[in-house]
Amino acid sequence: MTELAVWEALATALEAGREVALAVVVGSRGSSPGHAGALMAVGTDGLLAGTVGGGVAEAGVLARLTEGLRSGSLEPGEVQLTHRPGVETASGLICGGEQWVAWTPLEPARLEEVRAVVAAVAEGQRIGWTIGPAGWALGELEGEVAASSHAMVSGPSHEVWVIGGGHVGLALSRVLATLGFWVVVAEEREGLALFEENPWADRLVRVPYAELGGVVPPGPGTFAAIVTAGAESDAVALDALWDVPLGYLGVMGSRAKLARVLAGRGERPAWLHAPMGVPIGSHSPAEIAVSVAAELVAVRNGV
Repeated sequence: MTELAVWEALATALEAGREVALAVVVGSRGSSPGHAGALMAVGTDGLLAGTVGGGVAEAGVLARLTEGLRSGSLEPGEVQLTHRPGVETASGLICGGEQWVAWTPLEPARLEEVRAVVAAVAEGQRIGWTIGPAGWALGELEGEVAASSHAMVSGPSHEVWVIGGGHVGLALSRVLATLGFWVVVAEEREGLALFEENPWADRLVRVPYAELGGVVPPGPGTFAAIVTAGAESDAVALDALWDVPLGYLGVMGSRAKLARVLAGRGERPAWLHAPMGVPIGSHSPAEIAVSVAAELVAVRNGV
């Protein structure tokens, strides 16, 4: 997960006694390469991990932070980056949107708090922190600070249950792991190396597909993508999850296959996507993974 890499980079730098800074997109509007919550860890030699949007806009922020760290003069700050020419806050980009980036150096005294964020994010938990003129602090905004600081939350906002640990499940796990999802892979078969040795899943769950309804947590932040070994097991998993209110429930397959799987089920849940994925003519597990991941990102973003 990209966010975890940023916090781990910050913790490593602080542990080594190096100068380090955190930059975060605290707001964005319109077509902007950096969206709220995007993080970047910076050291005296430049970028350590993460991004606040890339391109010349990020380069300007990165140069400012790097120079400040080297000279020992970096203070908490914030900048508006407007992505169109001819304005005072022009970023050098022309995509038309705008974003606000805040930054602060991190003192060695913050190491234990940064480690707490690392631990929470690594476990798929949400954890709040603030950034503003007083710097960075773990926890909620308090008192007068609230007027000029930003409340942020780290950790995955959505978890995806990949139902099926075979080739497609493995490929989908790999793509989702780079997109900020908490990835859970569920499989009922024993001795399946693709499942047991999946390096991209945050959690592996061995469970009979018929029992998924009591295992997958309901809620808009939970997505489920059914990619089992065949139509029969797809139908079992779908039966188990049919009445579980989710943010997304998808089933892989052709329209002909899904017509049979869905036959006689009555009214479809509003969150059901069958066939799931963006139509890109996908065939291989890697192509299917890209197709499904694109649809999951679109649903997460409210598109």
